[in-house]
Amino acid sequence: MKSFFDYLKKLAIQMVVNELKDNSDKFAKKIADKCEIPLLNEKQEAELASKLLDGIIELIEDLPEKDLKDTKK
Repeated sequence: MKSFFDYLKKLAIQMVVNELKDNSDKFAKKIADKCEIPLLNEKQEAELASKLLDGIIELIEDLPEKDLKDTKK
């Protein structure tokens, strides 16, 4: 049963990652719209938001690997 839930968790994570990657421009724009950083212009804010989104995607992709390492201990 545990392996079934592990499979579902990996599937859900992959679905979230795919959604973020497929709509990264839209999500980065939303993030940039929420951030008003005085030292950055709009283009720089969009670039920062895009990099932030890339980092979030990488973190989410690493979740299953961390879980696998924790269960092997």
